[in-house]
Amino acid sequence: MHATLPRGLLRRPIPGTPHADGYGPWPYMWVDCPDDVEAFVAGYGDLVTLALVTRPGFVPPAGRWDAILLKEHYLFDPDQPLPPFSKRTRDHLRRSRGRWTFGTVDTVAERMEMKTLYDHVRRRRQLSGGFFDFPDAHFERLARNPRIVFFGARNADGLAAMACGAMIGERLQLLHIAASDAGLRDEAVYTLMPGIIDLCRHRHLLLMLAGKPDRDGDGIGRFKARWSNRTEPVHLLRIVNRRDIYDQLTAGSAATGFFPAYRQPM
Repeated sequence: MHATLPRGLLRRPIPGTPHADGYGPWPYMWVDCPDDVEAFVAGYGDLVTLALVTRPGFVPPAGRWDAILLKEHYLFDPDQPLPPFSKRTRDHLRRSRGRWTFGTVDTVAERMEMKTLYDHVRRRRQLSGGFFDFPDAHFERLARNPRIVFFGARNADGLAAMACGAMIGERLQLLHIAASDAGLRDEAVYTLMPGIIDLCRHRHLLLMLAGKPDRDGDGIGRFKARWSNRTEPVHLLRIVNRRDIYDQLTAGSAATGFFPAYRQPM
């Protein structure tokens, strides 16, 4: 955390050097406006680079910074209706109704069921790598964090589908959604998601469902589109603070399109 800035960055050491890069810890911190960017550049001038994710909907001024479109993020605006459901979705909702009970999950022990469900989904979808392999400690931190809310769909046998998200002002950013085989077979998610939508309507929260993983085809995109009523762009700002050091570190390196160029994609 910077001495005067209200928000911190993740520092990642650059191997073989005394230097480090900075990463904005999305979704707990994002760039809302140009003044935010200038504050981070000035406040973290010791870091060689900054990789900052923008708030959904904020479009960086053209030519001011090196910005690339990460992806379109799905959102549910409580002031707008959901698009009409297909007959297939309506059938899922009808069959799910009565099988499951929706509610918040409040004990740490039950919240940790998310780890079991998430690992099951990850194996089923063959998702692996730095953005998918979360240790037990990650879920324990979420389970104990008062700003994280957990939801579940359960029956007499226990939880079969869960979601958790970060409460940030009047926004709810979903972090993980997972279901067991039984939850998928018996459509527990069709109790879970309407429950979350109704809660966001009641509390007037903007629900942020993020985008779809690049490695997961169209399935998650269709799922998120079903529960959203608009999309907004999210950009990545690629800022070089220490041009002299950056040029030294990238000298002779083949272009990969990854930022910073001296690192390898995760």
